Amino acid sequence: MKEVKPIELLIFCILVFLAFLILANLDRYAQTKAYASEVVVEEVRTSVSMEVTAYCPCIKCCGKTDGVTASGTIATEGRTIAASKDIPFGTIITINNHDYIVEDRGGAIGEGHIDVFCESHKAALQFGRQTLEVFIKE
Repeated sequence: MKEVKPIELLIFCILVFLAFLILANLDRYAQTKAYASEVVVEEVRTSVSMEVTAYCPCIKCCGKTDGVTASGTIATEGRTIAASKDIPFGTIITINNHDYIVEDRGGAIGEGHIDVFCESHKAALQFGRQTLEVFIKE
């Protein structure tokens, strides 16, 4: 049997102690990580009353039919809205508890007006012209 030197024994004991500390604190680390994932950051949203209309990818509404927005994305129902230039592309706007993204502009879209994208002209007409409270995420 090999004789163990005191320094080797000391190093072994230190390693065992460190392993014990790590294992003993894993549960605490997991609890901290779980708590951190539950923390909700308060979003700042500005409430504004706006005129909200709808449009579709037809010639009457857009003057073209390719569905490409001013920001270069493909317009998608339930996501795309057109807003005036004072609201940057990518801004999230909540209308009737649904989040939309400003991806488009429009010739008839001025300040205080938002246009919601619909897949069909019929749906856009049914949406009509409404004055709604919207929330702009800042």
